[in-house]
Amino acid sequence: MRRSATENSRVWRIAAGATAALLAIVALLRVPPGTLPVPSGEAMSDALIAHWPNAHFLRESVLTHHQWPLWNPLRMLGQPFAANPLSKVWYPPQWLVLIFPPTLHLNLLIYLHLGWLALGVVAWARAERLHPAAGVFAALAWGLNSKLMAHLGAGHLDIVYALAWTPWLLWAVRTLADAHARPTFTHAVRLAAIAAMLFLADVRIAAYMLGVGLLYGLALMLDRHARRLVLGLALAAGALFVLLTTVQTVPLLALSASLTRMAITPADAALYSLPPAHFAGLFLPDPGGSHEWMTYVGLPVVVLAVAGVAQRRAGPIRWLWLGVTVAAALWSLGENGPLFMSVARVLPFVSWLRVPSRAWFVVSLALVILAALGLDGLMHGSGGRRLRLVAVATAFAGLVWAAAVWVAVPDAPPALLTVGLSLLGTGAGLWFFAAEQLPGLNIPREAIGAGILTIVLVALLGVLSRTLVDGLPLDEVNAPDAPLIAALDGSCGPVYSPSFDLIGPAAAQAGIPTIHGVDPFQLSWSAEAIGEAAGARPTGYSVTAPPLPEEGEDYALALSVSRPDAERLAALGTVTVAARFPLDVEGLSFAGRTGDFYLYSVAGSDPVVECHRPPNRLFDGQVEVPPGEAPMVFVLPQSWAPGWQARVDGQRVPVQRIDGALIGVPIDSPGAHAVEVVYRPLPDLIGAAVSGVTALALAGWAGVRIVRSRKQVRRSDSSAPAHD
Repeated sequence: MRRSATENSRVWRIAAGATAALLAIVALLRVPPGTLPVPSGEAMSDALIAHWPNAHFLRESVLTHHQWPLWNPLRMLGQPFAANPLSKVWYPPQWLVLIFPPTLHLNLLIYLHLGWLALGVVAWARAERLHPAAGVFAALAWGLNSKLMAHLGAGHLDIVYALAWTPWLLWAVRTLADAHARPTFTHAVRLAAIAAMLFLADVRIAAYMLGVGLLYGLALMLDRHARRLVLGLALAAGALFVLLTTVQTVPLLALSASLTRMAITPADAALYSLPPAHFAGLFLPDPGGSHEWMTYVGLPVVVLAVAGVAQRRAGPIRWLWLGVTVAAALWSLGENGPLFMSVARVLPFVSWLRVPSRAWFVVSLALVILAALGLDGLMHGSGGRRLRLVAVATAFAGLVWAAAVWVAVPDAPPALLTVGLSLLGTGAGLWFFAAEQLPGLNIPREAIGAGILTIVLVALLGVLSRTLVDGLPLDEVNAPDAPLIAALDGSCGPVYSPSFDLIGPAAAQAGIPTIHGVDPFQLSWSAEAIGEAAGARPTGYSVTAPPLPEEGEDYALALSVSRPDAERLAALGTVTVAARFPLDVEGLSFAGRTGDFYLYSVAGSDPVVECHRPPNRLFDGQVEVPPGEAPMVFVLPQSWAPGWQARVDGQRVPVQRIDGALIGVPIDSPGAHAVEVVYRPLPDLIGAAVSGVTALALAGWAGVRIVRSRKQVRRSDSSAPAHD
């Protein structure tokens, strides 16, 4: 029985709301309010060492110093902040930290993005004219995807944000290229805005997903007659996308030649290449496994994806998704496969993506879409005797597997038993699609089958997620650093810790600058100077400064064999060295021990820069030049970078790079001089101006359209005939 348009719309709204609420609840259970996500059983993640400090720094810069942060002086000799895509300065949802404190802010972003993800998948399924059950299944399969959950546990929140925008990208592409409607400029604006949000959420995932969206759009255009119109609007969307993301791309491109990322070789980029053995993860869950090598999507997804490929109702688009699945799987193999290394050697910029195993997100997405197409076909009665045989065989295989594991391997890991139960549940769900309608049952058999498959999927992925992500309270996050911060007693002189302490929320909240740090966005001369001072000069690309040796799992002890250079540490402004192991280095004076930490003072250190300074103003004060020492260069222990400007007594002077890495301000005459050093990089200002003007213009255009639309409604209401 066909539903009316109103009833159909109501069903879709219920489906969207229910799935969004369910995924938000799952996120809330895994990362309760007041906690930060970490891998299950661990106490460190990117949420702790990157996302929380970045959010806090943005909040403090705007609310306390009333500046939009372009430079972060607190880590690794200072870094460009707004130009760093990982800081999320230009990602609009990040601005909620100006309202909510950082922990609650990150909690809300996790919950809202997973809910937004569900709404996006359901919106795409409706645009594809799939059955609502297929939309619900796809939303849960994508939102509970084990790789997404594992990266949430690893604290890769930017990846989670980008994956939440991915279904909306597909929806925007689908509505633009809809063969049943005439696209307008509004569709182009919508596509550009969503693509820009995806890009600003995570540049690396965007590189994959924007490519998928492009292929999807090209495939859809083959079914259209008005290809010129669609192509024109797509080009307009592309131009708007470029303008909206200029705020990030222009500063990033301007600094790209100065970053350590330029030194990435194809071998460096192939880090965490997926071992072929992990293809077994399509069927075998990996509780507590590595987020980079997580491949499990749930047996119902795999079975329905096969049905989607065999589903003629899906049309030629199924071959696109099958091809995307195969290509992305080969790419994820990295150095273990034929594709990634060959392309990286020819196209060096590909190496910037690194970690080819993240292409498995594309595999997961394509399998979820194929599964949705397969379930849609089954909901429209495409089952039969063959499907009945498949269902019985699948269920029987599950019984045999479970019995064999139970009897033959009494101490088998639960994951092995899970395979049998998932086969049994999947077979039961498929059977209802092929069976006759049961007498006396008012619920359609297809609905029962879809319900069983969805429940099995949610159970499998939900249980697995408990082994991949935990919420760690902020007090527990800060506890390891608390004794060290207390021992520093309010000092904000730069600290070097070869055991990589003071890199989390506690240090960021206390405003303690550190010479060391973890960030893939590093100026090459800073990394070199820090490595020299630490006695661990970089020999290749590293996300840490100083670089950690590859061998060894305990990062806190990894540099215990390195010998710091006290003179170089002093030149970098380092006041204190704090380590979890004793140091015997000339120039370092033992200052005491607190808890697990050995504290040392650095002889000859003069940090110069005042505490709690504004983010973009490094120095603003008096410099006294003794007679006989002019001309001189006033050296500041912060990293030089394009964009630093200096004034001496109100006159602009060139900023010099001293000792390979530091800022130098030339002063020509003796006496007292007013010196001001500020960071005003032209690419940041140009990018912000272009994107800001574009966003304002689009907002104005949208406002005019809304006003005109309301006026038309009023006119139509006033001209309508009255009825008694």
